Amino acid sequence: MKKINESKIKRLLHEYIKLKPLYKDFSLAVKFILETILKDNQFKYQVVSFREKQVDSLEKKLREDPKLKKIKFKICPRNR
Repeated sequence: MKKINESKIKRLLHEYIKLKPLYKDFSLAVKFILETILKDNQFKYQVVSFREKQVDSLEKKLREDPKLKKIKFKICPRNR
């Protein structure tokens, strides 16, 4: 089984850390939209929650998930 390249993991984690605040903001926006739709349409629900993935959890997934070995990752060039 082919392992994901160590330098690729480091690049992906670095990119994720840079974008993590954006992911959190996106999660909050989706939560707000979903709650608004549910309330406006009088749906009963328990809770709408969100979380961004922790860096160590993402690293573990990148190293261990066999499905990810086949994916060609492309790091987006962004200045943040």
